[in-house]
Amino acid sequence: MNPDALTQQLSLFLDVLESGSFSAAARRHPLTPSAVARRIDTLESAVGSRLFVRSTHAVRATPAGNAFAERARRIVEELRLARAEAVSLSNAPEGLIRIDAPSAFGRRHLAPAIADFLVAYPGSDCALRLIDSFVDLHGAHLGEVDLVLRAGPLAD
Repeated sequence: MNPDALTQQLSLFLDVLESGSFSAAARRHPLTPSAVARRIDTLESAVGSRLFVRSTHAVRATPAGNAFAERARRIVEELRLARAEAVSLSNAPEGLIRIDAPSAFGRRHLAPAIADFLVAYPGSDCALRLIDSFVDLHGAHLGEVDLVLRAGPLAD
């Protein structure tokens, strides 16, 4: 079974469990109640155990169904988190960022933040240059750094 089909199957199972009926679960998915029942039958066959006790108007979980539900919830949540992390990492910044900053500010604030950033984004690197002298942003320094931080009064 492919991972998306498994996630859908588990989500459907959990919806049936929470709603107590195939009809209510069918309304949450683009399915008919009979299609929901068939998918639950397929899941029960794959698991090798009855997950629901069926009556004419409702379904309730068997002890096996309740135990299965606990793990199914964790699996669905872990898959959601795994997908979110994969998307986040595929959009992660990469490459070198070059930063100039005043010495005290750089040591106290930037260095710890950069360390955290590099752990979070291992495809990145940082060159931090700590200098307290005047930097002419329109001079030769331009193009050598990506970010310059300075503090103090502005010269007119």
